[in-house]
Amino acid sequence: MIYEGRSLSPLPTRDAMLPMLSTLVAARQSNQTLAALTRSLPPRFTLSNRLVEMPTARSQEKIDLLRRAPEEEAKVLGLVAVCGGGLSHMDETDGVRMTFASEEIIHLRPSGNAPELRVYVEADTQSRAEELLAVAMNAVACWRTN
Repeated sequence: MIYEGRSLSPLPTRDAMLPMLSTLVAARQSNQTLAALTRSLPPRFTLSNRLVEMPTARSQEKIDLLRRAPEEEAKVLGLVAVCGGGLSHMDETDGVRMTFASEEIIHLRPSGNAPELRVYVEADTQSRAEELLAVAMNAVACWRTN
Protein backbone atom coordinates (compact mmCIF):
# COMPACT_ATOMS: atom_id res chain seq x y z
CA MET A 1 0.00 0.00 0.00
CA ILE A 2 1.29 3.44 -0.85
CA TYR A 3 0.54 6.21 1.66
CA GLU A 4 1.82 9.77 1.22
CA GLY A 5 4.31 8.54 -1.36
CA ARG A 6 5.79 5.90 0.94
CA SER A 7 5.25 2.16 1.00
CA LEU A 8 3.41 0.75 4.00
CA SER A 9 4.11 -2.94 4.61
CA PRO A 10 1.21 -5.23 5.50
CA LEU A 11 0.65 -5.65 9.23
CA PRO A 12 0.73 -9.15 10.72
CA THR A 13 -2.70 -10.49 11.54
CA ARG A 14 -3.83 -11.34 15.03
CA ASP A 15 -4.08 -15.04 14.17
CA ALA A 16 -0.50 -15.15 12.94
CA MET A 17 0.92 -13.31 15.94
CA LEU A 18 -0.91 -14.92 18.87
CA PRO A 19 0.74 -18.37 18.70
CA MET A 20 4.18 -16.78 18.49
CA LEU A 21 3.52 -14.35 21.33
CA SER A 22 1.97 -17.05 23.52
CA THR A 23 5.03 -19.25 23.10
CA LEU A 24 7.41 -16.40 23.92
CA VAL A 25 5.39 -15.46 27.02
CA ALA A 26 5.33 -19.10 28.19
CA ALA A 27 9.10 -19.36 27.82
CA ARG A 28 9.65 -16.12 29.68
CA GLN A 29 7.28 -17.04 32.52
CA SER A 30 9.04 -20.37 33.02
CA ASN A 31 12.51 -18.75 32.80
CA GLN A 32 13.45 -21.01 29.89
CA THR A 33 14.79 -20.44 26.45
CA LEU A 34 12.40 -21.16 23.63
CA ALA A 35 14.44 -24.27 22.74
CA ALA A 36 14.27 -25.56 26.34
CA LEU A 37 10.52 -24.96 26.48
CA THR A 38 10.03 -26.86 23.23
CA ARG A 39 12.09 -29.80 24.52
CA SER A 40 10.01 -29.92 27.71
CA LEU A 41 6.71 -30.35 25.85
CA PRO A 42 5.38 -33.82 25.06
CA PRO A 43 5.69 -34.89 21.43
CA ARG A 44 2.53 -34.56 19.34
CA PHE A 45 2.00 -35.61 15.74
CA THR A 46 -0.81 -34.42 13.50
CA LEU A 47 -2.05 -35.65 10.15
CA SER A 48 -5.00 -34.81 7.94
CA ASN A 49 -6.85 -36.09 4.94
CA ARG A 50 -10.17 -35.50 3.23
CA LEU A 51 -13.10 -37.52 2.05
CA VAL A 52 -13.78 -36.12 -1.41
CA GLU A 53 -17.15 -36.03 -3.13
CA MET A 54 -18.86 -35.65 0.23
CA PRO A 55 -21.54 -32.95 -0.02
CA THR A 56 -21.36 -30.36 2.75
CA ALA A 57 -25.01 -30.91 3.70
CA ARG A 58 -24.38 -34.65 4.13
CA SER A 59 -21.25 -33.99 6.21
CA GLN A 60 -23.16 -31.57 8.40
CA GLU A 61 -26.00 -34.07 8.86
CA LYS A 62 -23.57 -36.75 10.07
CA ILE A 63 -21.67 -34.32 12.30
CA ASP A 64 -24.99 -33.28 13.85
CA LEU A 65 -25.54 -36.94 14.81
CA LEU A 66 -22.20 -36.87 16.62
CA ARG A 67 -23.22 -33.67 18.40
CA ARG A 68 -26.51 -35.14 19.60
CA ALA A 69 -25.11 -38.50 20.78
CA PRO A 70 -21.32 -38.27 20.72
CA GLU A 71 -20.44 -41.38 22.71
CA GLU A 72 -22.91 -43.61 20.85
CA GLU A 73 -21.99 -42.37 17.38
CA ALA A 74 -18.26 -42.56 18.09
CA LYS A 75 -18.81 -46.18 19.19
CA VAL A 76 -20.77 -46.92 16.01
CA LEU A 77 -17.90 -45.52 13.95
CA GLY A 78 -15.41 -47.63 15.92
CA LEU A 79 -13.52 -44.58 17.13
CA VAL A 80 -13.95 -45.22 20.86
CA ALA A 81 -12.48 -48.73 20.62
CA VAL A 82 -9.47 -47.66 18.58
CA CYS A 83 -8.74 -44.66 20.78
CA GLY A 84 -8.70 -46.72 23.95
CA GLY A 85 -11.43 -45.13 25.98
CA GLY A 86 -14.43 -42.91 25.92
CA LEU A 87 -14.69 -39.29 24.97
CA SER A 88 -13.23 -36.93 27.53
CA HIS A 89 -14.01 -33.70 25.66
CA MET A 90 -15.79 -32.52 22.55
CA ASP A 91 -15.37 -29.10 20.92
CA GLU A 92 -18.02 -28.08 18.42
CA THR A 93 -16.43 -24.80 17.32
CA ASP A 94 -15.53 -26.03 13.85
CA GLY A 95 -17.17 -29.36 13.13
CA VAL A 96 -16.56 -31.92 15.88
CA ARG A 97 -13.19 -32.21 17.60
CA MET A 98 -13.23 -35.28 19.84
CA THR A 99 -10.61 -35.76 22.52
CA PHE A 100 -10.56 -39.28 23.90
CA ALA A 101 -9.42 -40.55 27.32
CA SER A 102 -6.15 -41.56 25.65
CA GLU A 103 -5.63 -37.84 24.80
CA GLU A 104 -5.79 -38.72 21.11
CA ILE A 105 -7.83 -36.36 18.96
CA ILE A 106 -10.02 -36.89 15.92
CA HIS A 107 -11.47 -33.76 14.35
CA LEU A 108 -14.11 -33.94 11.60
CA ARG A 109 -15.37 -30.90 9.75
CA PRO A 110 -17.02 -30.10 6.44
CA SER A 111 -14.86 -28.15 4.04
CA GLY A 112 -15.86 -24.54 3.64
CA ASN A 113 -15.02 -24.43 -0.05
CA ALA A 114 -15.46 -27.91 -1.53
CA PRO A 115 -17.73 -30.97 -1.23
CA GLU A 116 -15.31 -32.65 1.17
CA LEU A 117 -15.16 -33.82 4.75
CA ARG A 118 -11.87 -32.90 6.40
CA VAL A 119 -10.35 -35.35 8.89
CA TYR A 120 -7.59 -34.35 11.32
CA VAL A 121 -5.91 -36.52 13.96
CA GLU A 122 -3.41 -35.95 16.73
CA ALA A 123 -1.41 -38.55 18.69
CA ASP A 124 1.82 -39.07 20.61
CA THR A 125 3.68 -40.82 17.78
CA GLN A 126 3.80 -40.57 14.01
CA SER A 127 2.80 -44.21 13.58
CA ARG A 128 -0.15 -43.83 15.94
CA ALA A 129 -1.32 -40.72 14.06
CA GLU A 130 -1.12 -42.67 10.80
CA GLU A 131 -3.17 -45.49 12.33
CA LEU A 132 -5.80 -43.09 13.68
CA LEU A 133 -6.10 -41.33 10.34
CA ALA A 134 -6.62 -44.63 8.51
CA VAL A 135 -9.29 -45.72 11.01
CA ALA A 136 -11.07 -42.35 10.92
CA MET A 137 -11.04 -42.24 7.11
CA ASN A 138 -12.47 -45.77 6.92
CA ALA A 139 -15.09 -44.90 9.53
CA VAL A 140 -16.41 -41.83 7.71
CA ALA A 141 -16.19 -43.37 4.23
CA CYS A 142 -19.52 -45.09 4.92
CA TRP A 143 -21.13 -41.65 5.38
CA ARG A 144 -21.27 -41.21 1.63
CA THR A 145 -23.90 -43.97 1.32
CA ASN A 146 -25.43 -44.44 4.82
